Amino acid sequence: METPASRLLAYHARTAHCAARGEYARGPSRLDWKNQPVAFRRFRAPAGGEAGAVRLVELPFRTPARGRRGWSDTLSARVRDTPHSRLWGEGSTGELAAEVVSIESAACLLINALGLSGRKKSGQSEWSLRCNPSSGNLHPVEAYVLAGNSLLAGCPSAESGRDRDDRGGRDPEFCGHGGRVEGGGEQEMADRDCDRDGYLFHYEPDHHQLCLRASGTLAPGYSIPRDVLLVGLSSIHWREEWKYGERALRYCYLDTGHAVGALRASAALLGWDVRLLPSSSQALSGLLGTDRESDFCESEPEVPLLLLACGARNALARIRCPAGAAVPAWGSEVSWFGAANPLSKQHNTFGLEGPSCASAEVSGECQTCFAGGGGAIPGGGAVRRAAEKEEQEEEHAADGRVPRVYDVIQSRRSALEMVPRQSALPKVQFLEMIEHLSRVEAIGSVPPVHAFFFAHRVSGLNPGIYVLLRSQSGEEPARPDLSPRVAHTWKQVAAPLPFYQLVTGDVRRAAATTACVQSIAGNGTFAVAMVSMQFHETVRRCPHAYRLAHYDAGNVIHGLYLDSTARGYATTGIGCYFDDLVAELLGYDRDQAACLYMGAVGKAVVDDRLTDIPPYDPSADPDV
Repeated sequence: METPASRLLAYHARTAHCAARGEYARGPSRLDWKNQPVAFRRFRAPAGGEAGAVRLVELPFRTPARGRRGWSDTLSARVRDTPHSRLWGEGSTGELAAEVVSIESAACLLINALGLSGRKKSGQSEWSLRCNPSSGNLHPVEAYVLAGNSLLAGCPSAESGRDRDDRGGRDPEFCGHGGRVEGGGEQEMADRDCDRDGYLFHYEPDHHQLCLRASGTLAPGYSIPRDVLLVGLSSIHWREEWKYGERALRYCYLDTGHAVGALRASAALLGWDVRLLPSSSQALSGLLGTDRESDFCESEPEVPLLLLACGARNALARIRCPAGAAVPAWGSEVSWFGAANPLSKQHNTFGLEGPSCASAEVSGECQTCFAGGGGAIPGGGAVRRAAEKEEQEEEHAADGRVPRVYDVIQSRRSALEMVPRQSALPKVQFLEMIEHLSRVEAIGSVPPVHAFFFAHRVSGLNPGIYVLLRSQSGEEPARPDLSPRVAHTWKQVAAPLPFYQLVTGDVRRAAATTACVQSIAGNGTFAVAMVSMQFHETVRRCPHAYRLAHYDAGNVIHGLYLDSTARGYATTGIGCYFDDLVAELLGYDRDQAACLYMGAVGKAVVDDRLTDIPPYDPSADPDV
């Protein structure tokens, strides 16, 4: 009998690139540029349609621009000055104090996680870069924000004219001069720390603004703490399918993991934690409105994937839902606004509906998969003591060499190729990166993916294959209970890190070959393969583990992006690899060890043909 697990595993086998058979997963024979998906989703009122006119909230930038005010001096200085090492729990001054939830802190969270970090131009072509990797201008991940009255308390007043509907008109009720925006009802009197009124916004990263999708009262038994933001992520599979064909579902999930990693880093800058909430596809569709066929009748569908709670650690525990539920639900009084824009006129699809639906199904037995996955970076002993790190930063502060979180986030880029002669990395820095990655928490409670490293040019470290064993927070990493065909030495490199040398020798050509013969995997400092051990068994137990494992892989590689950028190196995520060759190189069978993602780190080749453009034109006014 066909089950969600069997459909997912059949999809995974069908979409594997196989070197032994010389076969690749099905994809388009050529790119249909006339039907390239529009880069950004909009919800607007169609002419003569039933959808209500949408409201737009223009979020403040760090400094005043486009007629918008900037962030407060305190928040701006915090973002500007926080060293990158604080993302990894290093420093002797304690945890960063949590920012209150406001329109400014929400703007900071969104722009540093999902906003634009730059634009590139080549000839007549121009495209956007995001803080979260987006598959080369494909942007499959959409983000929604659900909050109560507290978020809107800091919105500009109606007199400023900066909050408006999609026709450019002002909306005084929405801006806090009436309706529910300023609260004051019976629920507020009963519990001043929570809201039962909810506002759902869609984030438009190219203009750094929110579009109101829904407003209303939550169902009885639900409430949102005023110092918590709920961020929902969905995926438009067509964006990836247009370019990559049948393998697109994998890439959508990996990009979602990158988005989670970006949100965790941005939230840590605010002193916030990020927690994954249990959710069924049906409940999340109802909350985000992705099940509203009338709003997507002329557009490509969105698949809701997950819901994250962002805020101070003590606030996340106060999210109120009835027993057995974790995702808020709308009550009987809710208004929806806008309809989705079509992204392409024609679609050459590859039948992803079946496996995507299977991965979205969450039965009662699968709910435990969502446990865990809390903060961005858990604690742990550092390879280099935090005090020494702070002393080093003080020495470099005067010449501006201390990497700052904001600068690292904004300057993160994917390399197109590596420069072998410049890609050597000192062993102490490499081990710091390994130690940092060991702190990246797994998403959900399924077995986390392990990181297998192909070390090429690490000074003081023998070339070869190494592994960083990962575990759930608070658990001791354990060796895979499998017998590889290749003799592994299991020599611990830097105790107490669960980082082991497996095989010594030159693996540059092997790494490049496994990455579909891409030289970038062998020309850099090292390559990495994110591998899920006993993957098939895990998915059979819990089908939802399929996408959680992919999220986890993307999340770890995003941490590698940030840490390498802080050191002046670059990372590239590699989704094209021979599934069978990776397992063979590691000495395992494919049903024992499933590679879900690869990456490469090194010194990037600079492409002089490309021109850098600021992410947001300070003089432009967003279209409506």
